[in-house]
Amino acid sequence: MAGARTRTARLALVALICAGSAALSAAQEVGSQQAPTGRRLSDQLLKTYLSNPQLSAWADEYVARCGAIARKFVVGRAGSGAEIVGVEISDRPGAAEPEPSFKYVANMHGDETSGRMLLPMLAEWLCANNGKDPRATRLVRDAHLFLVPTMNPDGFAARWRGNKNGVDLNRNFPDAFVNRNWDLRQPLPNSQPETAAVMAWSLAHNFAASANMHEGAVVTNYPFDSYSDPRQRSGPNAAPEDATFRFLSHTYANKHAFMARSQEFPGGITNGADWYEIHGGMQDWNYLAAGTMELTLELSQDKYPAASRLPALWEENRDALLALAATAALGGVRGNVTAGGAPVAATLYVKPPSGYPGKPVPFYADKDFGFYARPLPPGRHTIVASAPGFEPAEAELSVPSDGSGAVANIALKRARAAKRGGERPAAAAAAVAAATPLAVLAAVPARAVAVSAGA
Repeated sequence: MAGARTRTARLALVALICAGSAALSAAQEVGSQQAPTGRRLSDQLLKTYLSNPQLSAWADEYVARCGAIARKFVVGRAGSGAEIVGVEISDRPGAAEPEPSFKYVANMHGDETSGRMLLPMLAEWLCANNGKDPRATRLVRDAHLFLVPTMNPDGFAARWRGNKNGVDLNRNFPDAFVNRNWDLRQPLPNSQPETAAVMAWSLAHNFAASANMHEGAVVTNYPFDSYSDPRQRSGPNAAPEDATFRFLSHTYANKHAFMARSQEFPGGITNGADWYEIHGGMQDWNYLAAGTMELTLELSQDKYPAASRLPALWEENRDALLALAATAALGGVRGNVTAGGAPVAATLYVKPPSGYPGKPVPFYADKDFGFYARPLPPGRHTIVASAPGFEPAEAELSVPSDGSGAVANIALKRARAAKRGGERPAAAAAAVAAATPLAVLAAVPARAVAVSAGA
């Protein structure tokens, strides 16, 4: 009996020690996320993962130091009520300007975490190097850069992939190939608060391009992520602007420390469907619904990489993050669409080559300036602009290879009135058709061909 009591006492002691050890570990983990008293949160960006409140506090701290080029904004709220916070970087943050906008969104999956620290580091680098490094100076002066470190704060807090409801946010967007009769600009009935918030925010801005940051591989992934023809089960499903997507993907991979040397993905890039098919993804939605050319960046083989890996991840990705934003925002074509000197919120598209079987995907000029921007690879291109009541107009341009981009201002003329009892002129009908993007989306071909061989 005494032996039994001794064994029981020993087991209780072991349990107490284990419980104390677990509590200490938890305390240390929480403590590791706290910036030491008197230290700036910016000093901790490559040392630990900031908690959600700390990430918001970092944004406040950043704007206090770099307010001449930065402002904090809120995309919306997660299911728990936590704010989805971002920072905008520009020489006139918050101002409407005829300049291109680019966005990075990270931590869409709660357990894919490196981007939530790399984006604050990118902001810090731009602040520190504006006026010193030409890359920083050009982005701040000539573009608006939007950084959202975490789209899924609840998932990060829970250390799992989905949001508070366990939903994978990268399967929660309207899908042109599945929700064929759905207005892609409207959230689905099962839309999560994070998805609806990002959709509304994205549609409220005229983003030229964007990228979302993930983990589980080291590769740049580009549209389409799925097949419109259910009979197609393998191979790439190339978007109408496949050459541009490939060019942008190579831009990131080539500037990354080693992505382009991948043994699994030639050149460090892949078509999404050719890798594995998903539906309801954010990058296809951005392209087809918002007119924004988006890539998916896979930055680490390991999900939730250890905080000790953050300095290396920053060094591996810094130049690529800068190059993609500059190339996508400023290296293609930009300009203004006007009529009689007044801005026109026109619908535009890149003219496909003769014999192309499908319809192009539209993008848009803003209402304030008639300003538009579209990434394009170096070479000759034709842009078509149209709006209801105007004749379509084309602009032929040549994009240089030095990254400076091309400027193409387009002037529209009023459409001629239809003759009594006759059909409206074909040009005016084309303008109306081009101005109804959802009709165009429905006609995206099952096996779109590449515009050219790509970069």
